[in-house]
Amino acid sequence: MGSMDEPSLLYYALFGASLPFSFDSRLDQASSDAFWKYSKRKIFVEVLEEPSYNSLEVLTVLILDLSGMTHGPQVWSPLAVATKLAIQLRDTSGLVFRTSAGPGASLPLSKADRIFRQRLFWAIYSLDCYISITTNHISSMSDAHIHHFMPCRQQTWREDPSQGVEIALTPVFVFSHKLELLDLSRKVHMLGVDYMALQDDQESLNSWLDQFKRISTELSAWMHCLPSCLLWHDTIQKDLSNSVQSAFLMLHGYYHALVIYLNCLVAAPAHGTLQSEAHSQTVRQSQDNCLRGIESLAQLITKAAAHVSDKLGWPFAWSVWVAARYVTIHRYTTGQFEPQMRTWFFLFLNLLDKMGAIWQISRKYTRLLNQATSELDKGIPTGQYGIIQPMTDLRFSTSQLEDLSRPDPMLHGMASQQEPTSIYESEDSMALERSDDFSGAFLNDLCFDLPRQTSDNWFHMPLFPSSGYQQYHLSGAD
Repeated sequence: MGSMDEPSLLYYALFGASLPFSFDSRLDQASSDAFWKYSKRKIFVEVLEEPSYNSLEVLTVLILDLSGMTHGPQVWSPLAVATKLAIQLRDTSGLVFRTSAGPGASLPLSKADRIFRQRLFWAIYSLDCYISITTNHISSMSDAHIHHFMPCRQQTWREDPSQGVEIALTPVFVFSHKLELLDLSRKVHMLGVDYMALQDDQESLNSWLDQFKRISTELSAWMHCLPSCLLWHDTIQKDLSNSVQSAFLMLHGYYHALVIYLNCLVAAPAHGTLQSEAHSQTVRQSQDNCLRGIESLAQLITKAAAHVSDKLGWPFAWSVWVAARYVTIHRYTTGQFEPQMRTWFFLFLNLLDKMGAIWQISRKYTRLLNQATSELDKGIPTGQYGIIQPMTDLRFSTSQLEDLSRPDPMLHGMASQQEPTSIYESEDSMALERSDDFSGAFLNDLCFDLPRQTSDNWFHMPLFPSSGYQQYHLSGAD
């Protein structure tokens, strides 16, 4: 930073992403926030005005940073740009996406260069999967674009580009299998999007349930097909480095979260047809699957994750949030908070609180769960709305819950219901519009009575957890 030379964009992105992990006393909240805002805007301008492989690489690092702060529109826009530019990473018809916007002769790409470009595509793909499943809209990355890179994916991630030999057990190798799980994540997400628009007729429901059972079978098959070196057991963590152990935890945590996320759609149905006696067995099986997934995730946290929480990425926090949300739904629908459920819930809540020292999104999960718990403890009078209503309705995505808990939400509940209007002329389109109307759950501004933020930073919440991270450690907390 003391050099007079202008650093590269990648420097800005990596330095900004590493700020939450810094112990440097000179980097207080104000200076960290100022540097991060400057670097973020510099990256945005560069990638929009001069797209290239280098600027796309930098944008990908920035998206990873942003996604640890919010699942809302502030990360959707840069992700949309990245997924659009990722298509240019294809090597077709002799045309190659330029390396940078600077002057220089166009040189043929080496084998290592091609592998790194392939890896960048799959890095963007993984971010797209991580972020999309927290929303209620489909991915902008089409299957046709993904299929172009698919034939070389295994070689891209399971071969050392400098040596051309198979790599050993490393985070890269673990991530190569994580990509297979993310393929299933896309399917689970699409099923969830279909669930939001599902009509209460038997034909639509049967078609949806067929997809549900097929994806559930694919998830189980993925776990059974994992190589033995990637199967988690109590003794394996003794032989792993911290980085590989964290990759293991991220892999297995995400798997259990997908099982819970998928089965929760049936275990806690928002559609009346699913609540009928005809589907009672399917509902009970899904509830059992959710409980097994929660128990497995709790064991994972108890035995390993709680000890390396500062080395886990925010997708692990999302995994824990999914489990904690289901426990909240179970308590709300049954009116019971069994000792085992209570133990699991506060285990999840404590880990989310701990990870919140690094990842802002984890702090938001914690606030939402604390608010829901407070409402359940006090009881919600009939006719009043609180956060527990949308949280227990799975048609509300995680990003919607986050947005509605903000002081300035993008979506507002209307205090008075006037004559409904629609921009659609088609009856089918109007029916779909009505099926996506959940405004009754938040009719006034009091429904999300979370602590209001007074910061002048982005959407009235601190963008940087860096100073909080330093205070967290200085206070002597583990």
